Amino acid sequence: MNTLTRRSVAATGAFALAAAATGIALTSSPAAAAQTDVPRQPLPTEFTLAVPSDDGTTLAWTGAPDRSELREYPSPAAAADAGLTPFSLIPDANGFAKIVAGGASFGYCLYLGQTTAGTVGAGISKDRCGVAASNWTVTDGRITSPYGYALGNETARVDGTAGLAATASATGADFGIETGFADAVPPTTFDVTSPTTNDPNDRAVLRGRTAPSSTVLVTDRRGSSLVRGTVFTDATGAWEAHIDSPPRGVTELDVLVTVSTGQTVRERSWGTVSYGAGISAASDTTPVGVDGTTSISGTGDPGAAVRVVTGGRADPVEVGRDGTWTIDVTVDRAKRAATSSVVLEMAGVGGQRTVVPVAVRAASLDADVVFPADAAESAYVEGDAEPGSTIEVRATDGAAVGTATTDARGHFEVEVGAPDASGRKDLRVVERSDGEVVAQDDVTADYGAPVRILSPSTGGTLTPGSEVVGTGEPGAEVALELGGKTVHTIVDAGGEWSARFLDAGDRPFALTIPDALRFTERSKPAITGTGTPGAVVRFQPTAGDDTGHTDTTARPDGTWRIAGADLRLTVGQRYDAAVVQRPGSADARTERVRLESDLRPITVTSPEAGATITPDHGYVTFSGTASPGDQLAVRVPGGDRVASTVVRADGTWTIPDVLFPQGQHTARIVGLYGDVDVSFTVASDTGSQLRITTPTEGSTVDADPDFTNPGVRFSGTAAPGAYGGIVDLRDGTVRGFQVDAYGAWQQTLPLREGASHVRVTDAVNAPVELRFTTRWPGR
Repeated sequence: MNTLTRRSVAATGAFALAAAATGIALTSSPAAAAQTDVPRQPLPTEFTLAVPSDDGTTLAWTGAPDRSELREYPSPAAAADAGLTPFSLIPDANGFAKIVAGGASFGYCLYLGQTTAGTVGAGISKDRCGVAASNWTVTDGRITSPYGYALGNETARVDGTAGLAATASATGADFGIETGFADAVPPTTFDVTSPTTNDPNDRAVLRGRTAPSSTVLVTDRRGSSLVRGTVFTDATGAWEAHIDSPPRGVTELDVLVTVSTGQTVRERSWGTVSYGAGISAASDTTPVGVDGTTSISGTGDPGAAVRVVTGGRADPVEVGRDGTWTIDVTVDRAKRAATSSVVLEMAGVGGQRTVVPVAVRAASLDADVVFPADAAESAYVEGDAEPGSTIEVRATDGAAVGTATTDARGHFEVEVGAPDASGRKDLRVVERSDGEVVAQDDVTADYGAPVRILSPSTGGTLTPGSEVVGTGEPGAEVALELGGKTVHTIVDAGGEWSARFLDAGDRPFALTIPDALRFTERSKPAITGTGTPGAVVRFQPTAGDDTGHTDTTARPDGTWRIAGADLRLTVGQRYDAAVVQRPGSADARTERVRLESDLRPITVTSPEAGATITPDHGYVTFSGTASPGDQLAVRVPGGDRVASTVVRADGTWTIPDVLFPQGQHTARIVGLYGDVDVSFTVASDTGSQLRITTPTEGSTVDADPDFTNPGVRFSGTAAPGAYGGIVDLRDGTVRGFQVDAYGAWQQTLPLREGASHVRVTDAVNAPVELRFTTRWPGR
């Protein structure tokens, strides 16, 4: 074993410690200095410590059950280069000290914990700097834990007070880790008077009696002082302290009362201050009605005020004498997000403020009217809603038009009938779930120009030879009836039509459509023409091949029509088709027509590629052009569909209100005939920089198993005073928070072990999302 001349260091002062590993068991240590109250047992785990000497060099001690050695390094940096992690002993304003890795700026603290074997040990964590287990006391060169390992609302003691001790003496002693078991500080006694009203001035009162001319400090588990000013005992030793209300959501506050004179601790004891029950919602999820409102109920302190702080609007309500409350909330953006949250706050007993987030489920219904290219065919309402829901389409007078059930993707189609003379048809689309209306949307089927007869005028004379003239939607078919006789005609490109009843009868076989037509999957034009009444007219997609043919019969007036919906065409192909009258006969007649699929590339006009946008709360609207009738969906590459729509007959499309968090994104617009990517950046709505500081993207995080608030601890920055929430995107769990006056926030969210995906929102910014891995120690 290497040896080194022993050097002395000051017995008190700012020691600098270094540990190369976490989870150091503190059940025993080698005998580095004579300490009669420290049991001597073999060291169970290997670790390394370093302490600077008085001449600036650093002594590093390494130990294991079977070996130990003392080495000298010229500086803490050299010790760090050798694999040691430097620590500093930083005084804290609460009367304790923190053992901080790498200096105060790093913020990784040494704290007491409990190993899987049930022994008390130490660990290093950034998230545990604020807990009681990271508070230490320095007395006569010994660094000790003031009250042991805090476990939930109890204090676990292992044969007394477990502590970490770095020993030194003026005569020069070896440095090492040892556990001090010494109940040297006697307990103090005090009475607690809890507040009984909702008045914030009704504060809890602690009263006790101890040694005269003493200072009394009252702290919480984090070591934060709970009193205003300094509390002193009088000549008889009596003292009284008024403490503020507990943090949000805490109904029982554990307090530590420490009695001291100068730097010496005389007495120390724990106590509990009870507050009201706080606010509690009856359910963590409520549905949003058609009018955008939801009713939330729960329990609380009688007489306390319950109000909405974010996520909606509502008049405050008062908790009844029976301890129950109900509040009707108009939810923000109820029709834009399938799930969101409403955060409620109650000012309870003693001014205690409890925040409760409630998830709200708003039915998502997006409907649009789609028209085929054939103006004579039926339009239909198409869209997306919750999978498995019932869709009803009704006219404005309440008459039923059609129904459908959404498929597994949430898609539906309802035919709304052929065009009529009105030109427009206003429709109401209703979504039902379990028989109840959960959402509705109003759409208009605009069939274009209504059919009108210009000549003869009303009351005029009409004979079989008279010409009937009128207007209508270009491409629409007009049927005229007179005395049991019917004649058909097509509205021309200028919106005009004409016909004579003498036209009925034999006509030459010809097409009354252009000889070149374009079509899409959903929009196929009709094939129309004239011929011999009663004759069979066949459409053959490929000339000379009647496979997939479609037949019709010429009407008595000599006109015929094959509906576009009956054409068996494949998008992406071109057809030089044949239309044959009396196919297979000696007097068969043939006309030619060319049909070519109308495939337009998908374009995105908004958001612009590479643009930085500041959308309202992160809701982005996409728009552009594509093939009419094509169904488009917005996807994040590698992810599921976010939202979808159908391209209108004019080739334009819009997908509104797609939620994106802050940051750079590449969205993919996917259609039946192709896809296109658009990259953009979502910026903060207000520039207040909603951020998640911890955890970090892609990291592996150990959840805190604390009994009162288990889960992963989050922290970040946002607009001062704003309310927000953290949402587990895997199961919908929500936890609310308020940003403090310095722009900081923190909250704990219970997460399942494994891959985690969370979204943080506040009342003013686009949200922030984070992916990481959650790990539960000891599982």
